[in-house]
Amino acid sequence: MDTKALNDGMPKTTFPLTPQSTLGALLAIVRNPLDALPPSIFTEPVVFSKTAGELKVYLADPVLIHEALVKNADTLGKGDQVRRALGPALGQGLLTADGSHWKWQRQSVAGAFRHDKLLELQPTMIAVAQRTRDRWIGMGNRTIDVGHEMMRTTFDIIVETMMSGGHGIDVERVEKGISDFLKPTGWTFALGLLRAPEWIPYPGRGKAEAAVEFLRSSLLSVIETRRKHPDDRHDLVNMLLSAADPETGRTMSDAEIVDNLMTFITAGHETTALGLTWTYDLLGGRPRFRAEGVDVQALI
Repeated sequence: MDTKALNDGMPKTTFPLTPQSTLGALLAIVRNPLDALPPSIFTEPVVFSKTAGELKVYLADPVLIHEALVKNADTLGKGDQVRRALGPALGQGLLTADGSHWKWQRQSVAGAFRHDKLLELQPTMIAVAQRTRDRWIGMGNRTIDVGHEMMRTTFDIIVETMMSGGHGIDVERVEKGISDFLKPTGWTFALGLLRAPEWIPYPGRGKAEAAVEFLRSSLLSVIETRRKHPDDRHDLVNMLLSAADPETGRTMSDAEIVDNLMTFITAGHETTALGLTWTYDLLGGRPRFRAEGVDVQALI
């Protein structure tokens, strides 16, 4: 993220600079990006850090986050590292676009995420969650890899809600393609931090590029089929096909719909799965909260 606009509006307060070893940070980004974060971000509202000569500002204070992402949304850019790592797959979708191009897409898809629209998807989400529960019950006392299970569950929800079951596409290959694309993103972020040429090879690059080509072509095929044979299915593909900018009436091109489907599938799928995995981890070590969760479920 481009921090210039934020820095211009920040109070003139001196914060300690957290130095990071370039080599250590790069290795951490490749292995596990969480390890590359300065430990102080978990206790301080603002942390300034410098890695490979680049200043980074980490915000943990809700007021400052609101200032950056809401009040300064038009002036803060996503940054070259984000576009370099995610752009090949996500194009100019909501996660990678800036300025007016981001704004009109955001306004166009907002209607698809209204409360009443999300309620239409709720039965599908519940059914997938119940299938996961039944699968776990059938496993008896065997150890469950919660991370893998949450990835599978959120992917199943995405296939059902975004593409009405994925008819006409190779669902298993799509799931593998997402994994092949995401695995080496640590390398692309690390090389971007070094400002290395984009042609430099890295582990997993070939698989990632092949996965992107397959994923985008598969989604484009779904969109072209829907345009030729419209239906009334309540899924994200149809929502994006009918989405229009409330100010101009502009609708999305096939490429723009692919960009945003890729954004929701890759970014939404992984982040939701990781959030659910951490939730299970936290509940597993805190019996009191787990009991309270059971009480809440009884009320629901």
